[in-house]
Amino acid sequence: MGTSYSYHEWVGPPEASRFNPQSAVQVAARSLDGKDVVIRCLTRAGEGHNVVAILDALSSPEALLDPSNHTLPMIEKLEMEDMTFGVIPVMRPNGLTCIWFRTTDEVFRALEAVLEGFVYLHDRLIAHRDFGLAEIFINHGSSYGRMPYDPSRPPSRRPCEWRSLFKSPQYYINDYEWSVQFSPDSSESSMLVQGFPLQAYGITLDEYKRPIPPEVLTGEPYCPFRMDVFQLGTSLHRIFHHMSRVPELVTLLSDMADDDPLKRPTAREAHDRLLEIPSLMDWRYSTEGSGGERAIWEPLVPFLREHGYELFVPRSPGYREQIPPPGSSPFRAPDPYHEWVGPPEASRFNPQSAIQVAARSIDGKDVVIRCLTRAGEGHNVVAILELLSSPEALLDPSNHTLPMIDKLELEDMVFGVFPMMRPRALTCIWFRTTDEVFKALDEVLEGFVYLHDRLIAHRDFGLAEIFINHGSSLGPMPYDPSIRGSRRPSEWRSLFKNPRYYINDYEWSVQFSPESSESSRMVQGIPLEAHGLTLAEYQRAIPPEVRTGQPYCPFHMDVFQLGSALLGIFQYMSRVPDLVTLLTDMADDDPLQRSGSAELEVDLLPNLHPYTPAPLGKEHS
Repeated sequence: MGTSYSYHEWVGPPEASRFNPQSAVQVAARSLDGKDVVIRCLTRAGEGHNVVAILDALSSPEALLDPSNHTLPMIEKLEMEDMTFGVIPVMRPNGLTCIWFRTTDEVFRALEAVLEGFVYLHDRLIAHRDFGLAEIFINHGSSYGRMPYDPSRPPSRRPCEWRSLFKSPQYYINDYEWSVQFSPDSSESSMLVQGFPLQAYGITLDEYKRPIPPEVLTGEPYCPFRMDVFQLGTSLHRIFHHMSRVPELVTLLSDMADDDPLKRPTAREAHDRLLEIPSLMDWRYSTEGSGGERAIWEPLVPFLREHGYELFVPRSPGYREQIPPPGSSPFRAPDPYHEWVGPPEASRFNPQSAIQVAARSIDGKDVVIRCLTRAGEGHNVVAILELLSSPEALLDPSNHTLPMIDKLELEDMVFGVFPMMRPRALTCIWFRTTDEVFKALDEVLEGFVYLHDRLIAHRDFGLAEIFINHGSSLGPMPYDPSIRGSRRPSEWRSLFKNPRYYINDYEWSVQFSPESSESSRMVQGIPLEAHGLTLAEYQRAIPPEVRTGQPYCPFHMDVFQLGSALLGIFQYMSRVPDLVTLLTDMADDDPLQRSGSAELEVDLLPNLHPYTPAPLGKEHS
């Protein structure tokens, strides 16, 4: 095994070295310090000096510092007589196809890098002229990802999660043997070439293995930059044309492969169009914090109305809070997901991001509509919610998922409809007795057992994700809504025959196959990390194993986040020391010292019930 280059990212042990030369023009070698390289003959008998000049420019210290330069660098140049040899790092080719992508975010990151690399070339008047998928390399330098990988067993494969293991997967463009660079002083009309690579050596069009644009077949001079776009678009379309969930991407690649060179976008235009394709994250953060979260939903009003939903409106211009649509009652109609004690509460909704909006159904029930998929992202969440909201699942009392009661589809978007319910159920009003505490914890932990038994990890738990089925504005104690500051009574929870707690927000959840091995059920990083969120910005409890950058068990993370969040509000219950000990154990820094799964916690929790239900002290009010 060779030692590492700075051009690779290493996750786990290095991969056993091997090299498959595509021709005799290149050979693999190991340097004196143990690094593996490829040595390529660039010039011979006076040919190839233009390639050396291009590689010198693209591999200069200044060029290597430019993050938009995605050229596989020439790290050394050797000269002997009339020959020049370029030395480049050994790196895996076929970076887009060697292992398939797990998420659309991984696809977009790869395409953005490749297109950015071609923009860099074209801005410097360099045309590649011989692009194929094999010329995209990736900076992996390890033998395995999350799943066990045994190099002694040929069928052993890297996991589909492989790309996401790397903090910064980098894609490189290789092979400039047939490239051409024009002078900055040349006119646009003079930047033309004729024929195709290798034609001068007797290779026919039938033998050429790259996509060939129609203008090349005419035998007339043509623009090599437009040829680059055609070869790039055609190659990418072959592997991504099935991504019908992201029609904008498929259309872009089709336009790049247009037979008419004048109708193709330039590399820069293609790159800009790719960046303009809205993702689920774009939707989430649209106008956040300005009170304009609802604005992105305006074009969807007719569609939602057609399906029987009328959107809430901002209470006042610039306010985030939303109230029922004009002309409707301020009060919602009862639904089967709430328990109603006394008159209903006046409806209002405070969206946490633009990804969700409140609405009233045609029969007067209040719901929250959430965008679940956009540009191909989020379909795993839809599958999880459909499973947890199936008729069979809803009949299981141990399932505490806030159900998706309707699903709407429009183009590449899927919207989930959920009952509007109060969040922060464990903190919105404090508990009156220890019995109320135990009931709440019983249900929350039971809900996590249900998830984990089905190999579903939540991965993003916070107290705000626990909802309660209250549907009323008051209990039996006097309550005057005309008096500002009038509060619900502390006995509020006990007024309900069956207070029920729900778990919400599966946006970052993951589900594993029943056939998967326990050791393969691993994830890496924090939710939203792929979208640029840092550990410092993440607002949930983070177990130590996540900070290592190594794969970890998401079920152990669930237990840590749950234990940490609950300990934050119940750590002062000194009258029930066993509860505090239990929550402390759940939040242990060592994942193997935690009780292992939420199921064990539910087995332990009933042992706490011998404590006499007693009023909680003033320190908890």
